[in-house]
Amino acid sequence: MPATRGMALAPTPAAAIKQRTDNGGEAPRMIEVEVVYAAPAQQICAAVSVPPGTTLRVAIQASGVLPRGADLEAMGVGVFGRLRGLDESVSAGDRVELYRPLLADPKQARRQRVRAKKRQAAVESSR
Repeated sequence: MPATRGMALAPTPAAAIKQRTDNGGEAPRMIEVEVVYAAPAQQICAAVSVPPGTTLRVAIQASGVLPRGADLEAMGVGVFGRLRGLDESVSAGDRVELYRPLLADPKQARRQRVRAKKRQAAVESSR
């Protein structure tokens, strides 16, 4: 699947990011995180700079990779393959991943495939 990089980032909601100044009143240092979403046809990947202490939710919103109409609350979110809560903070270099809901339960889908294969074998053996 082709990766899309350098896409236009949505503006960061100023009220959503609390800018901390731990360095004597200077502008906060920024950290880089990567936000990825695997759509059915392509992988969308965006690097975003956020202040330390930013939540996963805000980093995702700032990246602009969330598909239109997608419900962030219903999606799984993780960092490097481990599920995380939307209100947890990101760290420098994190790869924030958005997980689409499953269309079918993998165990149930396997059972259905096995049943179909058995039926097909029974039909072929009766000929």
